[in-house]
Amino acid sequence: EPLTDDLARRAAHWAVFAGAAGHTYGHNSIWQMFVPGKSHSHGGAETSWQAGLDAPSAAQMGHLRKLMESHSFATLQPDLSLLAFAQEKPWEMCLALRGKDRALLYTPTGRTLDIHSGKLTGSKVKAAWFDPRTGESTALGEFENTGRRAFDPPGEEQMGNDWALILEVEKSQ
Repeated sequence: EPLTDDLARRAAHWAVFAGAAGHTYGHNSIWQMFVPGKSHSHGGAETSWQAGLDAPSAAQMGHLRKLMESHSFATLQPDLSLLAFAQEKPWEMCLALRGKDRALLYTPTGRTLDIHSGKLTGSKVKAAWFDPRTGESTALGEFENTGRRAFDPPGEEQMGNDWALILEVEKSQ
């Protein structure tokens, strides 16, 4: 199976949301300095190494970095107890990071994230969706920080429709 931008994003998000201190991205065409018609392809490289420099997944690694740097990554710890659902398929694994005043949750498929609220300090949280493909965030509003709450990301549930949910305690509390 050829590698895709989706697989590269998923691997990077899984690593970082599982607590890795970082992630190294590599493009198949770049590591082998592939030139169509002049070199032998290893592992299914189809584009030149120069084209690989501009692959969507290369820019998407920057979106992940921006997300992590803007949310005090060093203070976050993996916390699957935020997720209020069973996970049975490893390739669809959702992950969560939590700190005192924020949580970041990742779904690789656009699955509805049913979460246990109240794990953050504060009575209300602001929620937003972060699109790993574009780096854009969309505010969802403010919510009570109690009980269970479902957050349904845009689009249909399918591979490649990955999203990160950002929950932040209101600063005025």
